Amino acid sequence: MKLLVILEGIWGAISIAFTIIFSPLLRRAYSHWGMSVEEARAPLPGDEYVPRPRSEVNAAITVKAPPEKVWPWFVQLGCQRAGWYSYDLLDNGGKPSAKSILPEYQHLAVGDTIKAMPAGSFGFPVAAFIPNEFLT
Repeated sequence: MKLLVILEGIWGAISIAFTIIFSPLLRRAYSHWGMSVEEARAPLPGDEYVPRPRSEVNAAITVKAPPEKVWPWFVQLGCQRAGWYSYDLLDNGGKPSAKSILPEYQHLAVGDTIKAMPAGSFGFPVAAFIPNEFLT
């Protein structure tokens, strides 16, 4: 395993531990990371699936590219797919996230599961999506 992947994993573990330990103090900031007040209050696709959530976390990032350029990267996310583009040691079993668009991961269907862990024991079911717009 490459040293960089190990160091990323260690940094990721420290970041996660910090977040867990200080989450009561940081929860408000993390609950709408990168969003304006208006964006945080606006309804989002998929809200109807959980009308009264016990907790909620939303995050936003501005990408200076049109949706059709971003979607191919987004739709291939997940373990046993192109990876999470995060701390690969922790999130992808040490397998590096893809550095290109992978045609075999460009198709999703409602009911598919995006694996969250390398063993595939947990994942996120695809409830709805519109290409270039949203994935729930």
